[in-house]
Amino acid sequence: MGIDIEIVAYRGRALSDATIRELVSQFAQETEWFRHSIASAVRKPLLDDLHCLAFYDDVRGEPVDKAADPSPSSKLYFSETKLREIREAGERGGSLASLVQAAWKATREEMRKLPAKPAHEPAPAADVAIARALSKLRGEAFLVGYADHSCVGIYGQFRKGELVVPATEREVHSDRDYLAAPSRAWSAALGRKITIDGVVRAYFPETAQPPLHAVGEARTIPYDGNRFMMTLVE
Repeated sequence: MGIDIEIVAYRGRALSDATIRELVSQFAQETEWFRHSIASAVRKPLLDDLHCLAFYDDVRGEPVDKAADPSPSSKLYFSETKLREIREAGERGGSLASLVQAAWKATREEMRKLPAKPAHEPAPAADVAIARALSKLRGEAFLVGYADHSCVGIYGQFRKGELVVPATEREVHSDRDYLAAPSRAWSAALGRKITIDGVVRAYFPETAQPPLHAVGEARTIPYDGNRFMMTLVE
């Protein structure tokens, strides 16, 4: 039903894995694994000083009955009306991925119309916080990606701790042209045409290197594409 891709890239001298691990542990406590790909280890890096960081979930070894009773974090909730629309569209031959995407977007629009509850200023998203912190350490960093299952594009450019593109943190995650817009914005910033999928293939190949790092402890294991899946950091 689609894939999720998210990369935090930064420019300058490569940081140590220990420093990256500390940053991820600080801002994304629920994240378990990451891969850190430095330009010197990439066959065709975008730039000689551009390094990338990606996050992964372990999808192996789940109990058999979990598919029938998933955890709350993996459930999607739709109204009876939306469920009926999905069933009717399915009878007309629509794919499951396209049906869920359409229902997700419609439900999200309904939620946006609900009155907002007064609350304190929300904490910044973990992925934004990591990119911002990297830009403070190295001058410039990027947050790029997309969530194909929920039709959300991701792009943020940071310099010395400040978000320079887009105008606000709220716009870093957007559903406007979610597949192509992040690649266009990053291409403009780097001065060369790139695609996020192409960067993933170059920096994070389906091979043992770069290895997976456990967040919170100095442990690495070879990457296994059958066990780990790239994911977003919420």
